[in-house]
Amino acid sequence: MEVSKKFLVLFIIGIGLTAFLGIWAGNYFSSRKIQEAEVNPSVNQIAFKPGDHFPNAKIKNLTGEKVDLYDLISDKKTILLFLTIGNIVCQEEINKWSAIYPLLSSEYIVLGVFPEPLNQLQNYQKEKTINFTVLNDPLAAFVSQYKINSYPTLIGVDQNQKIIFIQTEYFTGTKPEDFLKKF
Repeated sequence: MEVSKKFLVLFIIGIGLTAFLGIWAGNYFSSRKIQEAEVNPSVNQIAFKPGDHFPNAKIKNLTGEKVDLYDLISDKKTILLFLTIGNIVCQEEINKWSAIYPLLSSEYIVLGVFPEPLNQLQNYQKEKTINFTVLNDPLAAFVSQYKINSYPTLIGVDQNQKIIFIQTEYFTGTKPEDFLKKF
């Protein structure tokens, strides 16, 4: 059986068009979900919302020393990543932010906050070569107090500690650049 060139060309165009529409639809619905979460904070049930002042907390660094969160984020545009070890989606976020972190200007800081025991977190940081600041929220005290109930959760905070965005769900196709544009 002989296949005509016209059929092959139309077949390839059809596959290309299908792929394009699939990617476009995924990005469209992801951006709509992000906008919905920003407009309707009840969707994410967190105790604060965009526009609120981000709460301060004492949290541990990897040496076990308690640090004041405001000391870390003062005068910086901050991306707070609430993550957990062993979660594939969290690992994808770590990979995305680790790739872009060296390219960020000094006006930004990225903080990964994990609830796992300190020794486990220290090993994980070395194993995964996380290049942004890793912090420990012992026994998930901060996330429990402020009802951050899903991992990963991304929170953007401006240099005045005002919350710019909260992202509580994982969306395929969402890149760090999409969040950085919000500042």
